[in-house]
Amino acid sequence: AVKHVTDDYVAHMCTEIRTYAQEKLGKDNFFIVGEVAASSDWEGRALGKMFSDPEDPTQHGTVPQALTSRLLELKEQYLNHSAFPLPGLNAIYDFYVSGTSRDVLLGQNGQAPQ
Repeated sequence: AVKHVTDDYVAHMCTEIRTYAQEKLGKDNFFIVGEVAASSDWEGRALGKMFSDPEDPTQHGTVPQALTSRLLELKEQYLNHSAFPLPGLNAIYDFYVSGTSRDVLLGQNGQAPQ
């Protein structure tokens, strides 16, 4: 779950996973999904650009200084990735909604099990 780690760690982890997948596994378009059960602001800081300009991480919305510092460290690495030149997750899902999806898939129409 993304909310249990810091924003700067999400950027580091996603960038390193993409680099490993590309260099060691030959997978250029590696899809990384994370669970986020939090506010939309928190979700936005984990996804894609992470509320920052990928070219200049000092230009950003409301993000922690630790994230800006990490993005500056990772910038060259993530910008060199041809398929996803961004530091954050490719996609997120909200844990609360995932339970509703499970119910629908089980034919329970989003109703709580009885």
